Amino acid sequence: MKTAHDKQVSQATSFLKELLGQAGLALEFQCEAEEEGLVVRLYGHDAGIVLSGGARPLYAINHILNRAFYERGPEAFNLIVDCN
Repeated sequence: MKTAHDKQVSQATSFLKELLGQAGLALEFQCEAEEEGLVVRLYGHDAGIVLSGGARPLYAINHILNRAFYERGPEAFNLIVDCN
């Protein structure tokens, strides 16, 4: 049975997949639960685009995900987006 946290993670990963597809970015990602929250690691052909301009696109993706999925309370978790 999925917990509320599992449901949020599933929704966030679906959202990110759609966001990257709509942006036309050739990127894949892995999600890992760590102490500080859910860490999303982007990688792929267009990683340079995400890291360009002082990594503004990376910060934008991080901001969008956190705005869409941030919740207060005991089931809350941080989303951290990283790109290699």
